[in-house]
Amino acid sequence: DNKESHAIQQQWLTWHTAATERHVFFHHSLRMAWIDTYRKLRDINPLFCIARKDQVLIFLPLVHWRKNWKNAFQRVIVPVGYSDFDYHDPILIGNSEKIADQFYQELTEQIKQNFSFDKLMVDGIRTKVNLSGWKQEADICPYCNLFETENQEAFLKSLKTSLRGDLNRQIRRLSEQGHVELYNYSEETLDQALQALPHFLALHAGRWPMAYKAPGFHAALLAQGIKAGIVDFSELRVGAKAISWHLGFSENDRYYYYMPVIDPEFANFSPGKVHLLYLVNKAIQNKIHIFDHLRGDENYKSGWTNQVQHLYSFTERSSNKSGIVRNWFTEELKQKLR
Repeated sequence: DNKESHAIQQQWLTWHTAATERHVFFHHSLRMAWIDTYRKLRDINPLFCIARKDQVLIFLPLVHWRKNWKNAFQRVIVPVGYSDFDYHDPILIGNSEKIADQFYQELTEQIKQNFSFDKLMVDGIRTKVNLSGWKQEADICPYCNLFETENQEAFLKSLKTSLRGDLNRQIRRLSEQGHVELYNYSEETLDQALQALPHFLALHAGRWPMAYKAPGFHAALLAQGIKAGIVDFSELRVGAKAISWHLGFSENDRYYYYMPVIDPEFANFSPGKVHLLYLVNKAIQNKIHIFDHLRGDENYKSGWTNQVQHLYSFTERSSNKSGIVRNWFTEELKQKLR
């Protein structure tokens, strides 16, 4: 029902705005872009979990996903956003420190009692949960605290000498080719952004061919996220030519470095590094305190970050025979056959 869907989205946005702690991946524009995209491609149904206690509200959007025959019709319950988004912490309104563990304990118990599944997984949680079955994930999220960084010059001084020297050298080299600038798409240039997107995605697929991209998902991110003021789509241009692109997010004094790609013909100029520096500089100018490099401990991140965020997850697997078989087929046999 459209009226009910609109009401849910409005309530979602109200909660997100009022949250004492939040991340951009819970913004209703991003979550609805994900839901609207994947409901056309997968057999998923929203499973929105809401808890209230002592003037505290906790909202965690999950989905029940019945996979296809290629995956033995495995039934999983996962957060909205699943592998496309890095953080899945619930929206929290009020002081939840005393009841966070209680929430997760009751959440998992309620799901096990009321829903059929082969695997339940809640991952990407940034706050440690002190309950049995929860563990620290192998992935880490490096980030840079920019709170006391005054400008680009101060940031450059904080980098290792080799990285700082390479950045200055590549900026000089690029400047010899033409004027170097960071161009940001806006709501007024949304049409142009959508026109640039296919080339961006093609370059990204060439660099990371195994990374799945749901048809229409990134267009939905741009269309909804740019209008909401939380999606940042930019190009590094030399003269009139774009040589590097980045799709990221920005909200609540935090910038999220999400999806970069470069023109391989300019690889010798390190346009990705220069683009990243320009994005950091823009973040400093906009008084953004955290520049978040998200999941992964890629080598380059160590040169740009000064702190690390750990993540925590919970996984519960079915103990019935059919569930055991479906999980084994999906998680073990398919991996061996690849």
